[in-house]
Amino acid sequence: MKKDQNLRKEFLGKLDGFINKVEKNFQKKHLKAYFRGDEYFTFGRNQKTREPEWFKVLYTFLKQPKK
Repeated sequence: MKKDQNLRKEFLGKLDGFINKVEKNFQKKHLKAYFRGDEYFTFGRNQKTREPEWFKVLYTFLKQPKK
């Protein structure tokens, strides 16, 4: 499959204006996973099973204007 050169990947998480420290740490981990190219990342643990909670990295592809 041919890669479209006119697409740009954009992060959909929050970069500032955090409500509290937990939200800031969550978004920091979210951004690190985005930069690494991961599809999912862990944050915290499930209270019942004590297993790590998995979250999907939020991003979209945008078309770049032609030059």
